[in-house]
Amino acid sequence: QGFESSWPRDLSGGMAQRLTAWPTTEGAPDWSPDGKTIAFASNRMRNGEAGNLFHHLWTMPATGGQATYHGEGTSPDWSPDGREILLIRRLLGLETDIWKLPGGGGQAVPVLETPELENWPRWSPDGKQILFTRATGGDNIWIADLSGLGVLR
Repeated sequence: QGFESSWPRDLSGGMAQRLTAWPTTEGAPDWSPDGKTIAFASNRMRNGEAGNLFHHLWTMPATGGQATYHGEGTSPDWSPDGREILLIRRLLGLETDIWKLPGGGGQAVPVLETPELENWPRWSPDGKQILFTRATGGDNIWIADLSGLGVLR
């Protein structure tokens, strides 16, 4: 049975180091700004079993070691200051919303809840806005101002 793992590699030509060796699928890895932690999505649930969906968020040291489960979530993106992680949570049916999680762990809170299908949230370099896709007549790129959550297309 095949599975994917995360393998960081030194760009100077060094050897790749395997970080996960679970019998599940991991993907969408994202480095923390300080380079010490990696957030990633997996179909591995808290109990270690493989779920049907690729919607469980984990973090682990970038050097390897113990992974920490953070609940349902995928498409992680660290804030520029490393204090928060944007993620996608699937709610009812196909509806997905944008949430954020404290970078050190804790309770995730909603950022943008709509009846639409949002995906791929990304922080702006200054951390004041987010880009994301929304499936409204096809995937379109949207931007939201986090100070007042004005959403522009």
